[in-house]
Amino acid sequence: MIKGIKILVLSSILAFSLFVFADNKVGCPNVEYPDWESSEYVLPFAVGKTVKVQLGNCSSSYHSEQYPDKFAYDFVMDIGTEIYASRAGKVVFVEESGRDYRHPNNLVVVDH
Repeated sequence: MIKGIKILVLSSILAFSLFVFADNKVGCPNVEYPDWESSEYVLPFAVGKTVKVQLGNCSSSYHSEQYPDKFAYDFVMDIGTEIYASRAGKVVFVEESGRDYRHPNNLVVVDH
C-alpha cells in the first residue's frame, strides 16, 4: 500500500509541475520558474490530493500580467477543506465572505 501511495504522490507532483512549469509553456512569459524539487513553494493542499485549478497565473482576467496577483493560482476546494501554507510566513488577513467571486472573497493574505 505504501508503494501505491508514494507513486500517487509522485505522479501528482510530476503532473502538476509538468503542467505548470515545463519549458515556461504555461504561466507568465519571460519568467524563469524553478524546478519543483528546488522551489521554495509547495502546493497548498494535502499530499496526494488532486484539486482543480480554476485560474492560473498570468492567465485571463484577475491574474493577468497587469495585476499584482499575476503569480496567483485559484484552486477549487470545498468549504471546510484543510489548506496549507505554500511557504513559511504569517497570516495577516483573512476574508470569509462566501462564493460570489467578488473581491475580497475567501481571501487569505500571508506575509512571507
